[in-house]
Amino acid sequence: MRSIIFVSALALTPALAFAGDPGALFPKLAKIELKHEGVRIWYPADKATPVKTAPAYLKEYEEAGVYASQPIELDLGHGLPKLAVACDSGPSNDPSCRLLPKFDDPASAVFESAGTDFVFVPNGDIHVFGYNDNQIVSAPVATFPADARGLFDIGGNVSEWISDFYEIPKETEARDPLGPDTGEYHVIRGSSWMNGTITELRLTFRDYGTDGRPDLGFRIARFAE
Repeated sequence: MRSIIFVSALALTPALAFAGDPGALFPKLAKIELKHEGVRIWYPADKATPVKTAPAYLKEYEEAGVYASQPIELDLGHGLPKLAVACDSGPSNDPSCRLLPKFDDPASAVFESAGTDFVFVPNGDIHVFGYNDNQIVSAPVATFPADARGLFDIGGNVSEWISDFYEIPKETEARDPLGPDTGEYHVIRGSSWMNGTITELRLTFRDYGTDGRPDLGFRIARFAE
C-alpha cells in the first residue's frame, strides 16, 4: 500500500486512508496533469489564477535538465496567504511540489513534498498521494538533496538545538541576534519528522526547551568573523 501524507494548516501526519484515485475522491476539483513532471495537481478552479509571467528560475531549471511547471496561484483563504504551486522532477525522476509565497523564488517555499498527486481542498487542507521516504523516523544526514543554499535537512528530519538562549523577541528589528548571555531555555530551530505544520516548516520557526527529545539534533558550527 502506498504511503500518503495528509497536510493541513494545522498538522502534517502520516496516513494510509486515501489510497485510490484522487479524481474519484475529489470529483469537484479541477485537474492539471504535468506529464514531464509526473505530477497531477487537483484544485478548486474558482480559487486558482495562472501566473502569467514565467519565473526566471524555469530557464535555469531547464538548463540543468529539470522539468518544471509554470506555477499557478491558489487563494484558499482560512488565514493563508496566496501561494503559488510549483512542481518539478529532476534527473533523479523524483516528482515533487512546493508552495511559494513568492512565485518567482523557489527558496521561499513554506511547504515541499515529494509525491505524484497533490490535492488542494477549498477548506485549506492538502492531500499528497504517492509519497514514501522509506524512513520510519529520522533519515540519515544528506539522504535527500540540499536546498537552494546548499544546506541539508533544514526543513525537517530533526529540529536543531542551538547555543542561543531563548528570549521573547523585541519589537525592534534585529539582524542575526545572539540572544541573552544567560537563560534557562535554549532555542530550538525548525521542524522535524514528528511535526510539520505550515508554521513549523518555515525556516524562521523557533521553539525552546531544556531537555533532549527523540526528534532533536544539533550542528557543529563556529561563528564567522
